[in-house]
Amino acid sequence: MSATPDRSKAPATYIPSDIKLPAMRELTLDNGMKVSALDHPDTEISRLTVITEGGMAEAGNPAIALLDSQLRQEGTTTTDGLTLADHFDFNGAWTACSSGNHHRSFTVYHLESKRQMILPQVIDILTDPSFPADRLAKWRERMIAQTAIEQQTVGYQASALSREITIGAGHPLAQNPDPDRIAAIDRDTLLDFHRRNLHPRHIRLFIAGRLTPSLEHQLNRSFGSITPPQGMEEPSSCIVPFNIGSGKRGFRTVDGALQSAVCVTLRGIDRNHPDYLPLRMTVNALGGYFGSRLSANIRERLGLTYGIHASLLGYAEGGMISIATECDNAYRDRVVDEIASEMTRLATAPPDADEMERIRMTELSSLLDIMETPFTVSDFYQSMHINGLSPDYFDQRLMTASTMSPEIIADMASKYLRPDLMNVAIAGKNSN
Repeated sequence: MSATPDRSKAPATYIPSDIKLPAMRELTLDNGMKVSALDHPDTEISRLTVITEGGMAEAGNPAIALLDSQLRQEGTTTTDGLTLADHFDFNGAWTACSSGNHHRSFTVYHLESKRQMILPQVIDILTDPSFPADRLAKWRERMIAQTAIEQQTVGYQASALSREITIGAGHPLAQNPDPDRIAAIDRDTLLDFHRRNLHPRHIRLFIAGRLTPSLEHQLNRSFGSITPPQGMEEPSSCIVPFNIGSGKRGFRTVDGALQSAVCVTLRGIDRNHPDYLPLRMTVNALGGYFGSRLSANIRERLGLTYGIHASLLGYAEGGMISIATECDNAYRDRVVDEIASEMTRLATAPPDADEMERIRMTELSSLLDIMETPFTVSDFYQSMHINGLSPDYFDQRLMTASTMSPEIIADMASKYLRPDLMNVAIAGKNSN
């Protein structure tokens, strides 16, 4: 009979000492397209992700990139959308798509035994979408309605205002979907954007799951045959460096709002800066996990919000520290003051041994989460590709977690988490 566990004591924590990110197999197809493949023979399911350069910034209107991603599955010049959906369903596959600042992705989960059956349809979707007019009209109508609803929320308005006062209303990443601009998108606009960004050297494949010896041959017969559209030059990225100031404040009225949304931003650093990873853990200590300083004070002790989060965002344009929360309209100024106070306190009263261990364990646990499945490993490699990170980025994070100290956190906080650098955007009911 097993002994009764002692519930008065927390279970011992254990982090393996030999954390190592599995390596991807790198391939180059006949047309120059790059492939990263991770073999996991114990699973029946494989996942193929096609990452195409050209996202919301390159589109000029973010809705163009969003509609491109969604409508690719609605039909090609040879096959209608219903037939495509039936084909994927019959072969036990399902798809997903997304759009980012400078990339779009199309993902299909499938049985390895059915790969040859679905690759032709994936190629068709990628290279020859028809963007049927009736489906475009439906998606436009849906996006306009969704945008109209979102624009009524304090979170949307505070986020939009924050981007405007932080990086400027004219910056490509400050553009928001607008009902009038959505309505103006036609089929020719989508076709032009899609064709401009269809170049094999600007497409990257990520495959994870059970792989076969014939994989490279299969990919060369399908993706390796893609050629650039005739007369089209190679696409270029629309990367406008951030010029983030400090001390800016803005307020946007949302009539009838019961709560206010608060967005605080500070100038960060890019991912190649030697301080980036130590600052990342410092921002996590401030507000990156449930037991962080902001959560413990503003949520738990003061009860001013249900949740608050801080993160260090690394864009191609530069870095940004972001803190976001929602609270009662009456508490928004106090919340801003408490955020400033916690930033100062992190520099003057850094974590003790117990808090430092929690911060370290949180980071190490997130690294272990990356290795949970072949798909999460592939996700990490995709993020490294999209963000232009070095191959040893995982090892750098592991080293930073192992060597981080209260002194380093205090130094990072005093350099970057300064209240005088805060930009504050608030959206809510006007109290005047």
